[in-house]
Amino acid sequence: MDELSLESIVKSDEDVLIAALLEADEPVDWYVREGTPVPNEQTWKQLAFRAQIVTSMTESARDYLGDLEYVSASYKFGQVFLFPTGVQKVLCLVTKSGKQKIGLIENIQQRITKME
Repeated sequence: MDELSLESIVKSDEDVLIAALLEADEPVDWYVREGTPVPNEQTWKQLAFRAQIVTSMTESARDYLGDLEYVSASYKFGQVFLFPTGVQKVLCLVTKSGKQKIGLIENIQQRITKME
């Protein structure tokens, strides 16, 4: 993942707490900002599984709306962004809750495009 160094993603934006690469139903790699609690193995597996379900469900709209760029979910204590990066591969970002992350989203989309 040259253009998508998980450490560089976390360090590039103070609101990013976790960057993880999820494949099928397993976390492949991750980087967690210092001071951020690390999810346990069960939480990682659930996150990976749910990411695959969400991204595969949205694929059905591809013919009408085009390729899926990202999916986001907003929670009380944070936001989760899922960016498809290949067949059954998803880049997952966990950020602080609050303002919309337009700059971050654009930055990640540019990095994914460079990989293709």
